[in-house]
Amino acid sequence: MNPAGQLHIQLNWQGGSVQGVALSSSRPFHALRVFNGKTPEQLLTMVPLLFNVCGIAQGHAAIEASRQALAMQPDFAGQRARQMLVLLETAREHGWRIMSDWPSFADLPAEKPQWARLSSLMGEFKAALFKDGDAFNLNSAVKIDHGRLQRGIAELEALLDEQIFAGRLREWRSVNDIAAFSDWLSDNPGIAAQLLKRLIAEGLASSGRCPSAWLPALNATELHQILSGPQAKEFIETPVWNGQACETGALNRQRHQPLINSLLHEYGNGLVTRLAACLSELADIPPRLWQCLNELNDNSAVVPDSNGFTKNGCCLAQVEAARGLLIHRLVLEQGRIVSYQVVAPTEWNFHPAGVAAQALRGLVADDETLLRHQAAMLICAIDPCVGYRLTIAPDSVKMQPRVTGGNDHA
Repeated sequence: MNPAGQLHIQLNWQGGSVQGVALSSSRPFHALRVFNGKTPEQLLTMVPLLFNVCGIAQGHAAIEASRQALAMQPDFAGQRARQMLVLLETAREHGWRIMSDWPSFADLPAEKPQWARLSSLMGEFKAALFKDGDAFNLNSAVKIDHGRLQRGIAELEALLDEQIFAGRLREWRSVNDIAAFSDWLSDNPGIAAQLLKRLIAEGLASSGRCPSAWLPALNATELHQILSGPQAKEFIETPVWNGQACETGALNRQRHQPLINSLLHEYGNGLVTRLAACLSELADIPPRLWQCLNELNDNSAVVPDSNGFTKNGCCLAQVEAARGLLIHRLVLEQGRIVSYQVVAPTEWNFHPAGVAAQALRGLVADDETLLRHQAAMLICAIDPCVGYRLTIAPDSVKMQPRVTGGNDHA
């Protein structure tokens, strides 16, 4: 049994098209009870052990909720420094997915990625941002090693350029319409370009195109009311906002960028648009890190407190993780946690009526191998935080209902 849980995705394939999708989950939502009775200090030591996916974002959300619960003064420099770590984690998560999965989708030989370097970069960033490298302690002290951070950001950019953008990262950043996008793809030997060209050539650029509701900025007071009420369990396992199962993640964050906006008009939210959004976010991370470092250098780091909530020992924090919006909420009584809740991006995107189900439902394929190939690419592009099992059901097989129970990793 997988202790992190997994998704089971079942497709009802009839007459060459997917007519129905059922999603079930074994994610252990009850696991968060382990925090009950613990102090915020104990919580922060346990979070890295429980959350092995997007652990930096999880830690960031946990420490922000904890500091609010304890009525600690805002630490804008600490918030900005931890945001830099979340950005680096997002680069690692996107990069790992591209280097691990995209070559097989394009029938390219798998090359051994030099992605282990990103993991070691995380340790170096922590050491260059915080005293003793301790980023997730209530008393963490920001201590900037400017030279080390400058070298780290430059190395990250060089690694992205070489491994993913085939030496054309700067050119990618100036791509703002479909014509420039086509030029960038031309004669580009990189993994990303090869896959995008293949999808367009095979008529799969719009594969998975479907109606989708974008997750808006969530009002913290409304979130608190939902998570403190009788509907909390249902919201955590199958969240909706204003009655809709919304999409969160890279495409939602990048959809206003000129190139992604153009691709949305051309291909909808299909495969090419989704993959390009991942590339755009990845390309933008080094400049964002430089901006954060500049703000830390001149003491101008101010993080607006617009997505948190604090009332009578109940605190809520929101963090944009690699796969989308992550919400942590804790209730503290007499210095001990009596309730801890997490709403993870996977529950939005792999909701029974969410974007993954909608995208998979539109797939058309003449044979099961092609259907599995398209489904795997879409699932990868939407990106759950746990493993999944894909089942193709003939039309005589009754679709199974969704069963919930899973974990709260981002």
